[in-house]
Amino acid sequence: MLRFAAAAAGLAAMVFGGPAHAGDLKIVSWSVEQVDCSYGSGDFPNNQIGSMTISYGAPWTYSPPADGSIDWLACGTHGAVARHMNITPDGNDHTIVLTSNPERALNVLLYPYLPSDPNGNFAWMQALVATDYATYGDPSVMLNVVITDDEDYDIYTAGNYPALYGETGFDVVEADMIMLPQIRAGDYIRPLSAFDADAFWPAAVEAVSSDGQVWAQPHWMCTDYLFGRDPAIQSITTFAELQSYLAGLPDTTPAMIGNFNGHWRLVGLYFDAYADLYGYESLSGAFQMPPDPTAISNIAALTQFCDFDGENKCTDDYYHDRADGSIAAVFAQGGAQSYVGFSEQSFYILLNEADRTAPLYATPVSYGTQQTPLLYVDAFTVNAASCPAGSACDADANSFLDRIDTVQDYLMIAYSWDLTWNAPPRRLLVATIDFWNEPLVANDPLYSQFLSQVEGAHAFPNTITAADQQSIYDGVCSALKALQPDYAC
Repeated sequence: MLRFAAAAAGLAAMVFGGPAHAGDLKIVSWSVEQVDCSYGSGDFPNNQIGSMTISYGAPWTYSPPADGSIDWLACGTHGAVARHMNITPDGNDHTIVLTSNPERALNVLLYPYLPSDPNGNFAWMQALVATDYATYGDPSVMLNVVITDDEDYDIYTAGNYPALYGETGFDVVEADMIMLPQIRAGDYIRPLSAFDADAFWPAAVEAVSSDGQVWAQPHWMCTDYLFGRDPAIQSITTFAELQSYLAGLPDTTPAMIGNFNGHWRLVGLYFDAYADLYGYESLSGAFQMPPDPTAISNIAALTQFCDFDGENKCTDDYYHDRADGSIAAVFAQGGAQSYVGFSEQSFYILLNEADRTAPLYATPVSYGTQQTPLLYVDAFTVNAASCPAGSACDADANSFLDRIDTVQDYLMIAYSWDLTWNAPPRRLLVATIDFWNEPLVANDPLYSQFLSQVEGAHAFPNTITAADQQSIYDGVCSALKALQPDYAC
């Protein structure tokens, strides 16, 4: 830990110590050898922009063309190539750390839908992940970590998969496991060659397992919570209790706010309601349309608590179209009595809260007679085309996965150490069990509330095909509109 902290501090001083300039390629060399590199745009080796010799010390800084990008970096005599870096003048800095004359590159796409300040600011996170691997990982590997919200890299768009997972795509891609059927449909990934199921929560293992094999290594998990300032919400375990509680709140602002629009969002809400009504063992019934009328009625009834001054911003696409964190900020600034969102949205609540020491309470949102939390799981998949089993890349991928799933790396991101020391924690739901045993986490006022739901949760089904999603969405949308004609879907 101390070795990494010192290395990270040194890197921060070198990379971020001077005036900020977004969108640069920054190369840090710890190698005693000089390393020859070149860089360019598009697909390697096309459109070379420049070449250089990198020596010890850093940072070496290179800017993309004013109207272009830096997409690849080739370094060393062994032909290590970092791909798809997508460095643009209006994007984030991108850091590569060289510890030797690299023999290989490992190209990794990380899940970008995490809180940051300002939104999309992942320069430090990217640099610290790269530095951490350079400190503890294989010195012969040049790690290229990409974190971008560019729509061409969106893992929820199946049309992106041929580029992301092709022979010249990323070796490791972090994806939401609700997309597993669509990823597997193209034979883009292969089962993992190494996996320690005992290290992860049961829901996380459930999410990455299919047909008797493990297809990814879990990283983050997500589920809805009701946030409020009243400790009484912690005793809510049924939909009837939730309705009663919300109905009793002051009517000076909406009783509740949240985002209840979107294709996957409607599917997820319906599965949540079905599980809370009938239990996880009956969840296969949620695939059958038309939807269950009680589940639909309860979703519609809950969203009506967003009604205020003749508007329902939860269901008319208003909140759905706002920037990440916007809804949490409304709650934090007194614009609603309670808020429904993922655990990590507590980052934006506290970021916009005048007094961060004020107690904040959270409980799972119940839509039925029980709480049956379902977790989305983001996990690392390995590209079958670029990183086949038994290859050097396979070993490199396993080395990276071993490193990124350490308590140290989880603490760095979950507690926002890549941002400023004044930034609130992200409090993402971490997939590994040992993270939750850390004293900092075990004594955390919010993580201690999240833990009981994580322990007993199940994963959202990883069998929802594109056809299933559309069918369920259409059915749920029609049923909700029958009750609320203005419901946007």
